[in-house]
Amino acid sequence: DGGLGQVSTARDLTHEPAVAPAPARRERQRGRVRVDGKQFAVGDERFVFRGATYGTFRPRSDGALFPDTAQLREDVESMADAGFTVVRTYTAPSGDLLDAAEAYDLRVLAGCFWQDWRYL
Repeated sequence: DGGLGQVSTARDLTHEPAVAPAPARRERQRGRVRVDGKQFAVGDERFVFRGATYGTFRPRSDGALFPDTAQLREDVESMADAGFTVVRTYTAPSGDLLDAAEAYDLRVLAGCFWQDWRYL
């Protein structure tokens, strides 16, 4: 040993959480989201638009293009826990998706199928 110590640049990961903690649940904002200049608002408060896309899935037995209700609720809960505020769908949302979104205070930006006449 020449008297020079080695400096380790490796991080000790044994004390770090594997996943970042979920953000604290925000207070529920009631009312419709509207455009307010360059922002979005609900009532007099700014609405932070953090969106996640959900779908399209294989049709289930009732024809809805979403997972079964239990999986759907778990997915919506995970989105809310991750801090998302909006769920965007490519098809009309099912009733259970709307119920789950309401339960976890997520807004739904619903898409609808529109066949493009240019490709008929």
